Amino acid sequence: MYGVEVTYMGADSRVEEDYRLLGKGCGLVFPYSDEASDPIGRLGLVEVTGADRMEWLQGQATNDLRNTPEGEPVDFCVCAPTGQMIADCRMWAFSDLCLIQTPRACVPALLERIEKMVIMEEVEARESTAAWRHVSIQGKGADDLTERIALEWASEGPFHMLKSDHTGLGGWDLFLPERNADAFLQRLSGETAASLEAILALRLEFGIPYFGVDMDARTLPPEMGPRFENAHVSYTKGCYTGQEVIARIHSRGHTNRTWVGLHCDAPVSAGDKVSSEAREDAGAVTSAALSPRLGPIAATMLRNEAADEGAEVFVVREGERVKARVEHFPLGG
Repeated sequence: MYGVEVTYMGADSRVEEDYRLLGKGCGLVFPYSDEASDPIGRLGLVEVTGADRMEWLQGQATNDLRNTPEGEPVDFCVCAPTGQMIADCRMWAFSDLCLIQTPRACVPALLERIEKMVIMEEVEARESTAAWRHVSIQGKGADDLTERIALEWASEGPFHMLKSDHTGLGGWDLFLPERNADAFLQRLSGETAASLEAILALRLEFGIPYFGVDMDARTLPPEMGPRFENAHVSYTKGCYTGQEVIARIHSRGHTNRTWVGLHCDAPVSAGDKVSSEAREDAGAVTSAALSPRLGPIAATMLRNEAADEGAEVFVVREGERVKARVEHFPLGG
């Protein structure tokens, strides 16, 4: 399991300013895919076309894709037959294609699934990440900015403006054609850029996990907790790859572990071990931050016997035991 630690510089830092900005207005996020701590920048884009694309995807996705409004996002997982995730996806359906956003590390597995499982259906898929420059607009005021952009850029040529929330406050992802992305971005030069650290702190407060950070190819969707499960999994849609295992977990009523939040008495780091009275090897921190609103917070994949709301656990940090309290997402109410 991988993790991301966010380091803050203090109460007067740019991070706190950006945190307040996103809570009232919005900020631009310019992802950089070569930064290990930048999960937004590591997102890829896959285009799925063909007359049978929605029917075929319905048979692979954990969520119900039927009657998805055009241009509205729907989240789902694509799973192995044993139920573990091979891709965490967000999809937008349009009249001529479906756009799927998934971590770049998941793109090969997603394309391989399509190549192997499309038999007679009219379905084609290709990765188009390199064709677009990805810019994200996040925060409570993101709708206002994107509405203005849509009006001003209507005649500027094709680009994708996709509703996509990476913070819990609302947001949009812009995919600008690489050949003239600089000209598009010049028109955004007057807007405020938000730091990645502020984005990561907010996503941790709201309980938005990242594949390769908080979950990986060993993770079952229900292990990510009720918020993730409710957004990604339908238990009424019918069959898909891995459905039997996930349905059995649901009928049994629980998993063996759950991704939960922690309020910590002191800062901790990704990878730190978590222990409890119930068991010494209760889990490990997957992400950590110092929230301007909540102080030191973290997320952990925790054994269920230690994961009750309000339970006291200890994070082992450089040989010291940091007291922490379990809280299910979102943190702080």
